[in-house]
Amino acid sequence: MKKNEIRNGLALVGDVTMAMTCVVQHVAAEDNSRILLVCVGNGNIPSHIKEDGKTLVVQISCENTVEQESKYYVPVCLKKSCTDSSGFLQSVFSVLLPLGYQYNPRLVLLVRTPGSEVCDVQVWCGLCTRYHDDAPLFVKKGLQT
Repeated sequence: MKKNEIRNGLALVGDVTMAMTCVVQHVAAEDNSRILLVCVGNGNIPSHIKEDGKTLVVQISCENTVEQESKYYVPVCLKKSCTDSSGFLQSVFSVLLPLGYQYNPRLVLLVRTPGSEVCDVQVWCGLCTRYHDDAPLFVKKGLQT
C-alpha cells in the first residue's frame, strides 16, 4: 500500500477490530487521504476512528443509535436486521453510494462484524462489487459461500 502497488483485493482476518484500526491508522497517516469505512453489523467501532477527521464511518446495523457520536459517523438502522435484503440494498443505494461518491475516499474498507446477520451471500457480494473498481482493500469476516 505504501508504494501504491495494491489496486484492489480481499483480506480475510480473524480480528476485525484490530485489522480495521491498523488499516485506518496506516492510510490516515498519509496527507490528503480519506477513508470510507463501511461497517455492517452491531459491533463497536473504536472512538478514535470515528473522530480522526479523515475517516467517514457508515455503520449499517439493526440497533438504533440515539446520539450522534461524531460528525464523521453515520449510523443506518435497519428495522428488520441486516438479513432483510431489500432494506439492506436500499440503504446501500440511497445512503452509502451517494455519501461515498461525494466523500471521494482514497480507500473504501468494508467490514463485516461478527454477528452481523448478513447471511445472504448475494447481498454481501453485491455490496463488494459496488466498490470493487474504486477500492484498494476489502476486509470481511466469516463470509460463507
